[in-house]
Amino acid sequence: MPEQAKIMTLHDHDTGKPIAPRTVVEALSGEGKKWNYVGFAEDNVVGVVEGTWPCNRNLLDNWYFVGGGSQQDGGQFPINQRAKTKYSDTGYTIDRWINTVDSSSVSVNSQDGVLEITNPGNISFGILQVVDMKILEPMTVTLSVLYKGSVSIGYWSSGYNRTNKTSNEWDIAAFTYEIPTSYEPVYRVYCPHISAQEGMSVQIAAAKLELGSQQTLAHKEGDTWVLNEIPDYGTELAKCQRYQQVLSKWEGYPQPIGTFITLNAEGLTRFHIPLPVPLRCPPAIILIGSLRLEAVFPDENFITLSLDNTDGMSAELGVNSISLLKQIPGLKAGMVGRFDGSLNAGYIILDSNI
Repeated sequence: MPEQAKIMTLHDHDTGKPIAPRTVVEALSGEGKKWNYVGFAEDNVVGVVEGTWPCNRNLLDNWYFVGGGSQQDGGQFPINQRAKTKYSDTGYTIDRWINTVDSSSVSVNSQDGVLEITNPGNISFGILQVVDMKILEPMTVTLSVLYKGSVSIGYWSSGYNRTNKTSNEWDIAAFTYEIPTSYEPVYRVYCPHISAQEGMSVQIAAAKLELGSQQTLAHKEGDTWVLNEIPDYGTELAKCQRYQQVLSKWEGYPQPIGTFITLNAEGLTRFHIPLPVPLRCPPAIILIGSLRLEAVFPDENFITLSLDNTDGMSAELGVNSISLLKQIPGLKAGMVGRFDGSLNAGYIILDSNI
């Protein structure tokens, strides 16, 4: 819990003993707001001192879903490097979140500008995030979401453990449970699930996974739920780019990706790409469309080739870069140049997701 407001202790005039050390307001009126305390509100004046709302660390990445998505190129949440506004296939959707079944759909920008999950029926799972967290001892955790609709949240461990809630207004759903040391799914990590109930839809504004038995995602002020924190866009983007980076995805105009040099007469070529964030492991390399290679001979004659597959390509990670190696017929030893997405919006996905 964050440090509360500093409060002086009241002492008895005659005995000097403390008489009201951080007394909760409920002790006086029964109507006190949680985290408020009795103390010196002003010099020598006893009154209510407002504390801060607790806010545990969120173990999830890319957990704030308000804004319509980063594909709008304006720094809007959620981080959405793959740039689709609707995902209906199994696999990664917005960054760090996996759609677990083909028939379930994830819309990035719903009518209310938040994430929407639709479950057509008879499906247990919606989206999940693989949390890189080793379970060394039993852990009590709480998964919570700010939602509107019919939501199902939980985790998988020899069956789907979950809780269901429905609300026509924005509300909090929370599920507290213990992860045992025997929990060992694929990759030895932990996977919380968020879904709509069978045959329903749900809008999700935010989610949180935290240690302990209490949700600190949001608190209620009057009839309105208020998030205890709003994430920083740059921080969340960097966290997501550790697992995935999309290079040169810009419709209508090519962006430079990196440089290359051909190493031998057989066309073995090294592509060098600077990265904003180091990847967590050597990635799978996914090429969408084709790339344009512009090579320059020492006599400054240009040659342009198109790269449309990654067959035989390997990757080596540097500190803040990646090198790709591929044999390309048509390139000669000593050729150097740059490469970018062609006018058909070709791009590379470096996929280091767990």
